[in-house]
Amino acid sequence: MNKRIVLILSAVSLALSAGAEYFNGSNNLQEQTEFARATRGVLVYHPGMESVSYVRRATSPYYIKNPELLLKLNTDFTNPQNIDAAVSKISEYIKGIKSKASRTFFKGFIFDFTKKGMMNFATCSQEQKIAYLNYLKALRACARSIDKNAKFIFEVGDIYKEWVEPALKVENLKSDYAEALPDMVLTRNPGTAFVDDARIFDSGLLTKEQVGTATLANRLDIPSEVRDISKAATAGAWGLIDETGEDAATDRMCNVPPRLSMTRILPSFENMNKTPLSKRHYDEKTNTYSSPTAFMSEGGVCLKFPGGDYCFVVFTAPGGKIKLPDGYTGETFESMTGSFKSMLVHHGRRPIKFKMDKDGRKLFNFVHWMSKTKPLIFSEKDGYLRLGGAEFTNEPFLLRLKKKN
Repeated sequence: MNKRIVLILSAVSLALSAGAEYFNGSNNLQEQTEFARATRGVLVYHPGMESVSYVRRATSPYYIKNPELLLKLNTDFTNPQNIDAAVSKISEYIKGIKSKASRTFFKGFIFDFTKKGMMNFATCSQEQKIAYLNYLKALRACARSIDKNAKFIFEVGDIYKEWVEPALKVENLKSDYAEALPDMVLTRNPGTAFVDDARIFDSGLLTKEQVGTATLANRLDIPSEVRDISKAATAGAWGLIDETGEDAATDRMCNVPPRLSMTRILPSFENMNKTPLSKRHYDEKTNTYSSPTAFMSEGGVCLKFPGGDYCFVVFTAPGGKIKLPDGYTGETFESMTGSFKSMLVHHGRRPIKFKMDKDGRKLFNFVHWMSKTKPLIFSEKDGYLRLGGAEFTNEPFLLRLKKKN
């Protein structure tokens, strides 16, 4: 394939085989998209980015991002002939992918309207708006001829001002242009307006289960990140990192802090775990999120992987304390790289098991074949993990869990 490829990079890349079983049985947009993104198993065909080498399996779903830019289409959709030509060219492109990569599966389109050259619903004329909606209708029909569950995902800055408000000015929007409407809308702006702005949901165009955040604006601001992601999780919304975005600091996953990767995917994992909203709690006073399957504070993050008895852990402050998923205790752990690749090779090619001390704590020590010392990374007691050495702050770990008797 000559077109450049970029992955939507988010939280983790481990346990693909277990995750694939979970993924393959679902036709739900969020479960498909967010699981695939979480495991970096989804390819996004996107212009202007270098190919990256994070693909973990040959069989992969994929989304095409900004097809107008990718294929340099004539976007004067006020001319119906340009709509037909654009849809035909996109269809041929998808067929070309299938012929060269038979084990990939088309799942839909992502439209990043923050990109220069893409439609701006807030500033375009009514004629242009309607023409673009007609293009989307035709594209949806094309997409569903390939996959009946193909989805549209929109990315904007302010969801209300840049999508909902201008869309509501179109007469008979829901009846005449239902097939053009997005299945999910993601915000690139920091803050919690994407779940707090009641106008978004009063419009009847979106529910909280159809919105999410894809901003990297909080990559250096841990308190704001905890607040924003907690609001997303308690509302049943979604979170991810889209490194194809203009606000991305880098196109390399290893330069994204592990704690940011984990916090971003926390709301998605909560939804995939089907954790009831009534059991998702955010304490504004302590800036702490907790549920039976996840924990997040300014001191650390713990996420239970959907469908598996293991979790991802990172401490973000010396003296950090993290609550384990309810009903579980730690059994073994593995170190991971900044791009969430297992580092088993560095500690004997097998997970490290805990040792008990006289105070009833489980001690998880770092073991390296070149080192005689075994520094304490973290300990477990009474359902909580506590950081051992400050040098392990911001280091990601996979902790395998065992159900308590």
